[in-house]
Amino acid sequence: MKSILKQLYDGWVFPQEQMKPILDEYKKRQTSILIEERELFAKLDILDKDLKMEVDNLIGQFFDLVPDEIAEVFAEGFSYGVRFMIEALYIHRASE
Repeated sequence: MKSILKQLYDGWVFPQEQMKPILDEYKKRQTSILIEERELFAKLDILDKDLKMEVDNLIGQFFDLVPDEIAEVFAEGFSYGVRFMIEALYIHRASE
């Protein structure tokens, strides 16, 4: 079995792209939000098409930020993991 670090280095591990929600609560909320979004757009289509376009643009901008936010969270978590490993493997041994 190939090392996970080697796979990550070689570009075979894509944490952000491979993320799949596993929590039922997350899936339920996501489905609910998508239904509400469709209902809102149906109402806006009838009431004000220009406002519909503005809302769609605003939502699009928000979703454009989501991958960056996930990447930031991953980077921070990875950094903590590295620091934990350094402390566990090297600093702990040095103090023995």
